[in-house]
Amino acid sequence: MEISVIIFAVIAVVALVVVYAGSRVKIAGPDEALIRTGRSGRIAGSDKVVRGPGHIVVLPFFHQVGRLTLTARQIRLGHTDAATSEGVKVAIESEAAYKVGDDDTSVRHAAERYLKTDIRKVDDIVRNILEGSLRPIVGTLTVEDFAPDRDSLQQAVQSAASADLEPTGLTIDNFTIGAITVEE
Repeated sequence: MEISVIIFAVIAVVALVVVYAGSRVKIAGPDEALIRTGRSGRIAGSDKVVRGPGHIVVLPFFHQVGRLTLTARQIRLGHTDAATSEGVKVAIESEAAYKVGDDDTSVRHAAERYLKTDIRKVDDIVRNILEGSLRPIVGTLTVEDFAPDRDSLQQAVQSAASADLEPTGLTIDNFTIGAITVEE
């Protein structure tokens, strides 16, 4: 009878060790990145970034893990008021899709800035950057330039906003201009 108690105790201990070890492994989904930080909570070059599907081991008291979504977000800019080079006011409706960049450096930069930030605030930041890029570009054009050269305007805004967003780890997937209304 004593041997059966010892065998049961050994099996229980082995089961607890397996369950504990399994709880320390974190798995990234296909559309997310896991960022393991050290004890200080800082994102440093020596800390680990894993994109799905992948896994990392997290040790209690030594590591923290954060999850960052890698899915693209669609935002609507609504009416952006701008003045052309002739001083004519135009209202431009546009949409953009943005996401975290594809490389580990972009994931680290995005984690430093947005890991614990409400996604609606990130939408607002990207919206403000796009609107800030759109206005000065519109200021170099005339009203007649809009109709035939809408693609160039979209590319110029996307390029300017991408340069502003790069240090934050975000990229613009696409930028589309909808309606352009000349205000009287």
